[in-house]
Amino acid sequence: YDKFISVCRANKVSAYISNPCFEFWILLHFCDCSEFELHRFKEDMTYLNECLHQYHPRYSKRMIHFEVLRDLLPQAIENAKKYCTNPDELKTEFGSNIGCLLEDLIRENIR
Repeated sequence: YDKFISVCRANKVSAYISNPCFEFWILLHFCDCSEFELHRFKEDMTYLNECLHQYHPRYSKRMIHFEVLRDLLPQAIENAKKYCTNPDELKTEFGSNIGCLLEDLIRENIR
């Protein structure tokens, strides 16, 4: 992880990360996750997937239904801000900075 961040910085490339996994970012589209036992997400990926399927029964790693997520993007970005967004801290902290990337892309598209 540290080497990945270091290489990104050396090459002036931003690192976009979700911890414990990408599914956490998907789940943030539907809720702020406060109703779940976050510590279990790292220990038990099945638990995280069960939580995600409560909101998005069709979710599959192999086929992400972006049409379901598109309108929920503003909520996901806001929910992600309640957690860690700093790549240095995402090594050990729950969070995602994918919303930061999307905010930057949206801002650039508006210009």
